[in-house]
Amino acid sequence: MQTGILAKYISILYRQEQKYINHVLSPYGLGYSSYKFLLYLIDEALATRVMKKLEEQGYVCREKGNGRTYQLFLSEKARELVPKIRQAVTVWWGNLTETWTKQQMEWVLQELPQMIEKANDMIGQIGEDEDGTSQTKSTGH
Repeated sequence: MQTGILAKYISILYRQEQKYINHVLSPYGLGYSSYKFLLYLIDEALATRVMKKLEEQGYVCREKGNGRTYQLFLSEKARELVPKIRQAVTVWWGNLTETWTKQQMEWVLQELPQMIEKANDMIGQIGEDEDGTSQTKSTGH
């Protein structure tokens, strides 16, 4: 199914974006997940409430970790929900692309691998200094 390939390509680009953002933010001691908190400032109390609600609904199990920490796990109920979530994603992409012509789909599927190549080149340009710190090599852009 072509929409499955489309989702795969976008997923690869997403992962490459993560690597790149991790590299850019590493001098600041931050990573990909941190930048979203900085940009969208997720309230700690909100995150706690959402996890508590998921736990109350039986989707998340919480076990005491070391000190004041907890480990979160998906429950059996949540694992049974995963196929439904995957189906929803399939429906999502199917609906988004249902009006595309065959030529439009082919164009996107042709361009996305080129974007992935460019993303791979950008990631490949990331090197390490002799002291072990990351740096980006110039690409001439």
